[in-house]
Amino acid sequence: MSDTARTRQAVDADDREHAGKRGGGMSGAVRPVYLHLGNQAQALGAALRRLGFTTMVLTSRAHRRHPCVTVGSGPDRAAHRVEHVYGAPDDDGDWWFWRPSPDDPVVMERVAPLSDVSVTADAIARVLTSARASRQAS
Repeated sequence: MSDTARTRQAVDADDREHAGKRGGGMSGAVRPVYLHLGNQAQALGAALRRLGFTTMVLTSRAHRRHPCVTVGSGPDRAAHRVEHVYGAPDDDGDWWFWRPSPDDPVVMERVAPLSDVSVTADAIARVLTSARASRQAS
């Protein structure tokens, strides 16, 4: 059996194991079936690239359950800064995009619901653009 076939079997088994948590399960975090974490992370990465930022979307291995979008300020920006945006549930089981707090990078703060890719892209763009503006002013 090829490595690809083994990986596909492992992914299918993991999907079956967590199927009840995706939509309609009795326990665990519930999210609508159409809001696939990996797809939402890919959509966020694409939206930020359209705004001129560089992105890397991590959706495999350790990031399978909590994808990460690494966003760079882009080649045409004077100051280089990187933001990390994660998809994860809150304590009530609602799914959000999260980013590290500027005051304490260990503390995560909500950006927008997982369904609001454009709101998240706008918020991250403002953070990265304001960082650039403050560095140019000093």
